Amino acid sequence: MTSFHPDQLPFTLLATLILSRQGVPLPVPLEMFVMMILFEVFKEAGMRLPIAIGQTLSVVGGLIIGQAAINAGLAAPATLVIAAISVISTFTLVNQNMAGSVTLLRFIVLTVSTVLGLFGFILSLFFILTYAVNLRTCGVPYLTPLAPPSKDIGKVFIPSTWKQFRTRDRIVRPNDLIAKEREQK
Repeated sequence: MTSFHPDQLPFTLLATLILSRQGVPLPVPLEMFVMMILFEVFKEAGMRLPIAIGQTLSVVGGLIIGQAAINAGLAAPATLVIAAISVISTFTLVNQNMAGSVTLLRFIVLTVSTVLGLFGFILSLFFILTYAVNLRTCGVPYLTPLAPPSKDIGKVFIPSTWKQFRTRDRIVRPNDLIAKEREQK
């Protein structure tokens, strides 16, 4: 946004970003790539350490190096905050294979956004969403029941009662629509 569409940002935010970037020699996209790579290196190092200190070291180490980069004038504080939020949010993913895919997609979106600006960001999100809608796992659409729309979409947004869980979702084409009662012990 700061490179291609600064007019889309509120004036006070734009003024704060410009003042914080004074003296930084790198352009914003290159600075973001460097920050993301540094955080990914710390994240990988944290995965190879014992569980007790691994994630703590990766986050704290990345922030300390980021703070040193800010003090040295190599990075802006806003860039560090955005990169940190982006990398820390991947810790919420349970599946590490998915975390790797999300990291790769993050770099692809950043590259396309660097070249095409806000249009590239929206275009890359459109292609990712299109790919996810067309993806099938075991013959079932990946985004079930959100896309394609089905009668079971209400179970996603509205809290279900236990009676609704007695029937299986139609999209998976079960042999028996009604789930069997569990034996009480």
